[in-house]
Amino acid sequence: MPFRKKEFVRPDLKYHAATHQACAYWNGARENFGVWDGSGTAPSLVLQRYLRWCQQIEEQFFAKKLGMPDPEEADLPLVVRIAEFLQFIQTHEQPDGALLPSGRLSSIYGKCVAQLKPLAALYGETLPENFMLWDFRAWRDKVREEPSPSNFTWHPPGTPARLLKAWSRKYTNEARNNLLRFFRYLETRGLVPEGRTHHLEQLKQLRLKPKKHIKLSREQIHTTLQYTAPPVRALAELQMLLGARPSELLLMKPRYIVRNGNVWTFRPRRHKNLERGKRRRIPIVGRAQEILRPFLDGRDPDDYCFKPAEAVAWWKSAAGSALRVRERKTTLFPCEIKRREKEKQRRAAKPKACYNAHYDRHSYRLAIAHAIRKARQAGHEVPAWSPYELRHCSTTIVQRAVGIEKAQCHAGHEHARTTEIYSHEQERRRLATARKVQQTMEGRLDVSRPLPVKPR
Repeated sequence: MPFRKKEFVRPDLKYHAATHQACAYWNGARENFGVWDGSGTAPSLVLQRYLRWCQQIEEQFFAKKLGMPDPEEADLPLVVRIAEFLQFIQTHEQPDGALLPSGRLSSIYGKCVAQLKPLAALYGETLPENFMLWDFRAWRDKVREEPSPSNFTWHPPGTPARLLKAWSRKYTNEARNNLLRFFRYLETRGLVPEGRTHHLEQLKQLRLKPKKHIKLSREQIHTTLQYTAPPVRALAELQMLLGARPSELLLMKPRYIVRNGNVWTFRPRRHKNLERGKRRRIPIVGRAQEILRPFLDGRDPDDYCFKPAEAVAWWKSAAGSALRVRERKTTLFPCEIKRREKEKQRRAAKPKACYNAHYDRHSYRLAIAHAIRKARQAGHEVPAWSPYELRHCSTTIVQRAVGIEKAQCHAGHEHARTTEIYSHEQERRRLATARKVQQTMEGRLDVSRPLPVKPR
């Protein structure tokens, strides 16, 4: 391990006999200051050079000790700092970096690489301290422009035209936040003036269009779930009863459920507010216990409750085949029977497919989309919906039944304002109020009657 000096000690001025010069040694290197015979006091010019050099190495020593950048490396352009930032988040764990506890990189790293690329192309030679708010606004306007050969200079030559497209509002806001994260990294290391990140934060995010949530009825949900496998059906029914997020139930294991009497408690290991230090406890009672019990009994405590392999096995069984097989309208010829036998032998010879250990949000959404397609083919009118709509639907039903406070506890929200966003009860109240106002004001604002005229 190399020796590190804890305190600064000024190096002595020495005489170098081979060159007849005054010199000093620092970190194994010799620095010459001018001609000197080694007798008496050194010349004034040599002493001035020596003292100026001692002041420089003292500043470098304390700057390195305090974690400040080397003055010689401070004047590096943005393109170099971006490379240092990407290397930093690649080797540091969250929340500072993008390294997950499992050793893999999160999606933050890929987004930072893609979103900082136009910054390096447009302002790569600019010094970080010279990047101001108007440059930030010009960068955002540039990436929001329509595709043209002039404003997409950061794409390599030969990029397909389908990739040359303007950024959406949501993606632009993500890029803005990552760019502020990059400048926050520079500010903590003293590479930009203090307060530069706050200066750039004055560029507000683009306003997004409000997302329209579908109003699902219980009949539509029940119709869709008739065309799903038991694990997916149980997931959807638990979401409706518990009001949980899909990501909380997808990673459920028997170990995470505490069974005490009539009330079970599910403690998800991952949830939305885990990084904020908040705990999540979901009580399971009544019908939810009946749905969950077949996926808990006889299962390893460390095994996932909802697995795609079990759904595939169910589809291959007699119950699943009844939903998959359609009534054939044409004659089944012998050549078709032979072809099916050959296809069955070919599939048996192939290696078995490997499925994930548990459902993720993408496979869960695709399973619901497949069920909606099957329901429509059977003649049912079912709108397209995603699993997260079940949480909105559950919160709305609870708010109508027992009020906003109980719905807030049911959804696990900290503020009631968030619960109002999730539920559709506010819109129903607005319509009811409008009708009541209209009924109240009828007859009082009759425009057919002339206005009374006051006598003079």
